Amino acid sequence: MSFTRSFLPLALTILTTSASVNAETFTLKGSLFEKVGLKQKIDPLLLYSIALAESGMGVGNGLIRPKDLVIRFDGEALSFSTKEEAQTRLKSILATSNNVDVGVMQVNLKHNPQPNPLSLFDPENNIETGAQILVAAMKSSPDNLVIGIGRYHNWSDIERCRWYGNMVLTIHSNLQRYMAVNRG
Repeated sequence: MSFTRSFLPLALTILTTSASVNAETFTLKGSLFEKVGLKQKIDPLLLYSIALAESGMGVGNGLIRPKDLVIRFDGEALSFSTKEEAQTRLKSILATSNNVDVGVMQVNLKHNPQPNPLSLFDPENNIETGAQILVAAMKSSPDNLVIGIGRYHNWSDIERCRWYGNMVLTIHSNLQRYMAVNRG
């Protein structure tokens, strides 16, 4: 995934608790990613990078942003307009399978069972859950950041771990560069 200057503006649209954000002043200040990152002692930009990798959806003109009302099931990404639609579809899927990814951080219910899976459509809860999964994954590989991040996506296939970890770190690095160029 390549992030160019023209590609980033809506990739920089974030889930916030209050503030609106535009590409020229991109910051995670006041965002759910910042709130959860501070609580979990993890880089909010890393959380945001994973959200882009996991649930980034096109919004037109070649731009993407993380999406909270999305399910990935059986190799297909399903996007919804309302929380009710997403919850109804998730209930239907869970009647036959728990191998489904949910929400902005694409929490997999097979590997990360939740007492209330429908609550994963709440962005803060989803980002919090994703952050907990990421912290555990990174602790499992303290000497290899790429593998630690990669285990957010897959624990058993080391090549997939490397691929995913490198992809997320590339997104992270590109966002850092974009922020540095557009600070002032």
